[in-house]
Amino acid sequence: MKDIQVSFGGVGKIYKGGKNCLSYRVNSVDQILIIISHFDKYPLITKKLKDYLLFREAVFMMYNKEHLTSDGLEKIVAIRASLNKGLTDVLKAAFPNITPVPIPEVEGVSQLPGQGSGSIGGQMAVKDLDSVTAPEPNHSDCITKIPGPD
Repeated sequence: MKDIQVSFGGVGKIYKGGKNCLSYRVNSVDQILIIISHFDKYPLITKKLKDYLLFREAVFMMYNKEHLTSDGLEKIVAIRASLNKGLTDVLKAAFPNITPVPIPEVEGVSQLPGQGSGSIGGQMAVKDLDSVTAPEPNHSDCITKIPGPD
């Protein structure tokens, strides 16, 4: 886990969550942008890529301060509704009229359940997220070691 943290320039923290459980967490948009730049360079090749692309869109909305408006916040909640298991009961109660956003189409990514969720590498082609405006993070000098198949 420490190697992962080092590969992202030392950002984030490692937490022990039990006898055999560790988690790595980043807590700011700037830190998340470092992680995003990695997965933009080394995209997931499983169905998790679709969740990543939605998550990425929400992060850029936050970077652009769109979450500070009612419309922006509702769009982020709609993105969250499309991720993984959807909205929590608390979010469903707070945002009862949210419609999940469409899941992006990604060429070459299987829809079949049961694929691994941590693979990296390969190419991606996105059809629905062409309008995402991303800042140009310049963190390449921070990342000294990138884990991966190369």
